Amino acid sequence: MDELRIPNTDLILVYGIGGVGKTTLVEEVLRQAVKEKLFADAVMVTSVQNPDLEGIQKEIDRKLGMEVQESETMSVRALHLCDRVKHKKVLVILDNIWESIDLQAVGLPCLPTCRILLTSRTRKLLSSEKRSQKDFELRVLNEEEAWVLFETKAGDVVKNPDIRNVATDVAKKCGGLPLLVVTVASSLRNRSTLTVWKNALRCLKVFDNEDPANQEAYSALEWSYNQLDDQKLKPLFLICGILVNHFGNASLTDLFKYTIGLGMFKNIDSVEDAQYALHVRIEELKDSCLLLDSKDNTSIAMHDLLRDVAISIASKGHRALLRAKGDDLKEWPNNKEFSENCTMISLSCKSIPRLPEVLIANNWSCCI
Repeated sequence: MDELRIPNTDLILVYGIGGVGKTTLVEEVLRQAVKEKLFADAVMVTSVQNPDLEGIQKEIDRKLGMEVQESETMSVRALHLCDRVKHKKVLVILDNIWESIDLQAVGLPCLPTCRILLTSRTRKLLSSEKRSQKDFELRVLNEEEAWVLFETKAGDVVKNPDIRNVATDVAKKCGGLPLLVVTVASSLRNRSTLTVWKNALRCLKVFDNEDPANQEAYSALEWSYNQLDDQKLKPLFLICGILVNHFGNASLTDLFKYTIGLGMFKNIDSVEDAQYALHVRIEELKDSCLLLDSKDNTSIAMHDLLRDVAISIASKGHRALLRAKGDDLKEWPNNKEFSENCTMISLSCKSIPRLPEVLIANNWSCCI
């Protein structure tokens, strides 16, 4: 907050590994900036792995109360946005940036009235920006801090001397990453059986993921997924991850349609009862810290690490054909295992030059 109060820095970067709390931090910064009236306007936009500059520009415009003309080019809108931030002191927060963004092209040039706050998993974003800069690394919790958080989320059960030693080892396996500490501790909250805790410690092993830096995180989050009810909560968690990955902001209306279509509600005869059942299950996922509270009551929110875990689990054994947001499929898969096992497809086909004339889809249940 101190950096925002002084006019010496045009661009501030908060960086650190996924799950360390960058988004939570800048959301609090935004809240404080609005409360203290440090800026005439303060807005926050969340990006994706392959950012859509025009989409980011439009969302900034809308959040600043500007009219977005779809007929205008990006360069014309950039002139309007630049003119807007020239005359009022503005804070723009760009969260979860994966690669360098041409802020000038968006309409955010270096101006004394415009402050930019970025979050990213890498510090390299600053290298190409020719404006006064400051960066802050958000690091993992030390063992003492992690244990205090773990104890708070797990409840009084960890005070049991028979469980405490195993519980401290489980907390250490979370590596000080707040997301993991909260998720794992919540899954074990008030579980008083020692074997449950020992099994949790045993299961927190290396997860089969391409990024070695995320292996422990994926291991812990997959373990939390495995604690869910097989019939009710596991399928819901996976479809939430798939919808968030596909749409970015996934509405509860869309979620309800897909859950009904996939037959996730057994022995329920009315729409009203199904909506109530969905609400109850969503709250159960939130209680397990596998879903986040959304900014409104019309959509679902999920941490990007949890979304990636959902996509990875759903994709195992070719059960689902999925791609990360922004990662378009370049060629249609043509193998027997995919044809026989795939039950769900969620992807953009705009980069595929040619689709097969005949699709072999023995077990498809959903295509997004």
